[in-house]
Amino acid sequence: MQKEIIMKINSAVNLFRKEQNEAIHFVGIDSDGIRALEHIKKKRIKAEYTCINFPEKPIVKLEIINSKYEPFHYEKRSKEHSILDVETKTIFALNSNYVLLAQLGGYEETKMIKELFYYLQAENKKFMIICCMPFHFDSLHKKEFANSIKIELQKLSQNFKCIDFKPLREKYGHLQVVDFFKKVDEQFYSIFKEKEIG
Repeated sequence: MQKEIIMKINSAVNLFRKEQNEAIHFVGIDSDGIRALEHIKKKRIKAEYTCINFPEKPIVKLEIINSKYEPFHYEKRSKEHSILDVETKTIFALNSNYVLLAQLGGYEETKMIKELFYYLQAENKKFMIICCMPFHFDSLHKKEFANSIKIELQKLSQNFKCIDFKPLREKYGHLQVVDFFKKVDEQFYSIFKEKEIG
C-alpha cells in the first residue's frame, strides 16, 4: 500500500515536471511585442503571457482575461531599471518554452532582446525570439541598429526569426494601418506555429 502511494506521488511529480518543461510562455516587449502577444492570446493557446512595457512610451491597454490556464502578468518598467535586471530575470526562472515578441530598432527593446538572447542561452533555456524590423520611414540609424542585431543573433541561433515589412507592404500596402498591423501580428503567430522551439 505504501509502495503504491509512493509510486503515485512520484508519477504526479514527474507529470508536473513534464508539464512545466513543456509549458509555453509568451513575452511581449514594448508596444509592438505586446500587440503581437495580444493577437496570439486571442488564439486561446494554453500558455502564460507576460508584457514588458517601457513607461515613457504609449502604454497599450489590454483586456486581461482571467483563466486557470492563462495567467497574465503586466510588468511596468521604470526608467531607473537596467535593461535586464533581477526583476526581469525572474520572469524566466522556470523551464518553460519562452517565446519573445518585439520590434527591433528602438534602443530599450532591442538591447533587451540582445541581452535576453545571451542570458537564456547561458541558462540553457528553450526559447524562440520573433522580431519585426523597423518601418521603411524609420531613421537610418534605427534601421542599421536593428540590422546589426539581426545579423549577430541569426548567426548564433535558428530560433531567432525576423519579420521583414517589405514583402508584407507589397502584398498588403493597400490596407488601412490597423488592418495592416493585423497581418503583421498574424505573421508573428505563423512563425511561432511553424518553428519548433529547441
